[in-house]
Amino acid sequence: MSTEPLPSWTLDDWLKAVGATITSIDARLKIEGFKVRSFLYESRRKRQTIQSREIALAFIRELNAFALENDSPVMSCQNLARHAEMFLSSKKICRMDLGGLRQDEFDSICSDYQSLGKSFPYDAIIQRVQPAPPAKLFGREQDLIHLQHLLHDYPLSVISGVGGNGKTALAWHLIQHLQHAEKPLFQQFDWVTDKRLVFDLSQIMTPIRPLDNDPVSLPTLLRSMVVRFHWADLYGMSDEDLFNECARRLQQQPYLLVVDNLETVENHQQLATYLLRLLGVGNGNTLPSRALLTSRHSLEMLGCGNWRLQGIEDSQRIPYIQYLQPTINFPTLDPKQLEQLAESTCGNPLFIQLALQRYALAPQQFTQILLDLHHGDTAFQYIFAPLVEDLHTQHYEAYWLAICIAQLPVIHQTNLRDYWLEKFTDDKQHEVYFRALGLLRQRMIIEIRGDEIIMHPLIKGYLNARD
Repeated sequence: MSTEPLPSWTLDDWLKAVGATITSIDARLKIEGFKVRSFLYESRRKRQTIQSREIALAFIRELNAFALENDSPVMSCQNLARHAEMFLSSKKICRMDLGGLRQDEFDSICSDYQSLGKSFPYDAIIQRVQPAPPAKLFGREQDLIHLQHLLHDYPLSVISGVGGNGKTALAWHLIQHLQHAEKPLFQQFDWVTDKRLVFDLSQIMTPIRPLDNDPVSLPTLLRSMVVRFHWADLYGMSDEDLFNECARRLQQQPYLLVVDNLETVENHQQLATYLLRLLGVGNGNTLPSRALLTSRHSLEMLGCGNWRLQGIEDSQRIPYIQYLQPTINFPTLDPKQLEQLAESTCGNPLFIQLALQRYALAPQQFTQILLDLHHGDTAFQYIFAPLVEDLHTQHYEAYWLAICIAQLPVIHQTNLRDYWLEKFTDDKQHEVYFRALGLLRQRMIIEIRGDEIIMHPLIKGYLNARD
């Protein structure tokens, strides 16, 4: 039998692949009101399929257990995400397509590894990196150097920047680099994500694909650590006791905690504060563990180091575009077109990929694609929508300020403040102005350099189209 499942597999095939029989799985699979042996015999006659997700997950858990016991690659934790999705979507197995495993379901099943004394599988952690990290980074050498210094100097480090700039990919490659250092900074790392949307470049006009990740909170962070770091003795603890015990262990041995896409957490400042407490900031002792966050928002607090990620370094933008050619299979660009695309995208890797996907479909529209980048066309707008979608309803002053900045080619703080005070004459408007400006800066919508206010050109195009 193949060690890689096939779409044609029946339930019998899955059982044989993991070394199970009808008798052995019937002895272990207990579901109230569900007769396992009768169901399996009926499924052989093609009269029965699994009707509910609960029953399907129970089968997957037992198939995984048999795979571990019999050293089968089928439905093992190394292949669990992929094989479980095949199982749940198979018309021969389930009445309807039940999708893939959620992160909590995956972690719960893989936690059984500990009872067999096995290591938590690499694939269990890399599947949390969404989208999957690229095999190679371009133009990030200086970023990697600065981030290594940040992680050594601060208990909490933040990679911040506009959407699509590659924060997740950089964080992943940074970890791989540190793990292979002569003196590793940490023994193990955990990775959780609050990412709710990901770009599917195969669907170029509607590239957003929703993700079924559970919202990140302090309890989910703690439970993830328990599974990832094999702290089986902490199962069943109250949230308060679990926090204290996790903090004690993090302050004794070097671990790295990664929270990707922090800006979607409802109260990300509070979560960052909890992380600092977990790591022992303020207790006066040497701190062995570290936390690394990625976010579109900057965090300003004691014990936190920020690194603002820009686009790919100028010298590496064209090599990156050329590197993508075999994957995206777009017509060859001439030197002038390469320079135009590198400049128009500001070296944003995701925008480069989106533009090349559109160019591959319609090479004659290259000029229009560049114009769309600057004018916030719908194919490019999704990246920045989360930054400003609530400003109009909840922070109107900040939204109005952002629109003003987007419409002006060059703007200085002094001029903008004077213009604001001319429009709003209320005595409190001076305070409101600085609060609105601070919110735009925190969300990385603007950058302040001396007296000049800088807005990322791609954000500017999006805001002008929205207005």
